[in-house]
Amino acid sequence: MTDAAWIDRVAPAYVRSLEVYQPGKPIEELERELGITGAIKVASNENPLGPSPRALEAVAAVLPQLHLYPDAGGHALRRALAHSLTAALAQSAAAKGAHIAPERVALGAGSNELLYQLVLATCEPGDEVLSHEFAFLSYRLAAAVANRAFVAAPTTAALSLDVGALISRISPRTKLVIVGTPNNPTGSVVTSAELEQLLAALPRARCWWWTRRTASTPMRGRRSITPTAWPPRRSTVGWSCCARSRRSMGSPGCGWATRSPIRRWSICSAG
Repeated sequence: MTDAAWIDRVAPAYVRSLEVYQPGKPIEELERELGITGAIKVASNENPLGPSPRALEAVAAVLPQLHLYPDAGGHALRRALAHSLTAALAQSAAAKGAHIAPERVALGAGSNELLYQLVLATCEPGDEVLSHEFAFLSYRLAAAVANRAFVAAPTTAALSLDVGALISRISPRTKLVIVGTPNNPTGSVVTSAELEQLLAALPRARCWWWTRRTASTPMRGRRSITPTAWPPRRSTVGWSCCARSRRSMGSPGCGWATRSPIRRWSICSAG
């Protein structure tokens, strides 16, 4: 039996139907092919300014402990994130000073890891994951890898979230609704009014919602929702943020998510 035949025999059909990921070429190889230097991979959300000097200092400080396993619980980082979020919530009229405890923060190697865990933790066979047709590709892939149905609502002509269209796609099988702001790759944002409209339409007894945001993203002139502008809600799984900014480092990127302790537990258990 050939390797291909063996894989076809033992791998589930939904896994065999997935397209093999094609990574981009390294910058060095691309520069050689094109005869250029100083290329910047805009598609990878990498910044042209280099890493922050403070980040380099922090990395250098932990190098003597490189032979040790890292803290799998991320206790110090979760405490720092919880403290920062609570401080921001204190300034938010909508959140009314809600408190974020460290046990309500989940960490991942980028928010994609948390997304895949979230689908496994919340959706059973037959459930649907709902987003829109130009949403971040990983939403669709996370559902496909878990053999869950993905439903894509149409967008506006400007490729922005059409809340009405999204609501019209909610069905008895909808278990998880995912929106991104700013959306990757279109750059559109979700406003507070749009999110309120969506939340009002969700059947809270059986539906979770998840909002993915790129942290520290400049939103000049546009009123986008932020994690600290919204208090915890019963149907909320949480906010995930990819810890990148214009002076961030791509390689040691970190994703985090927050809301209730029991839901953080469910996400971490699925991982």
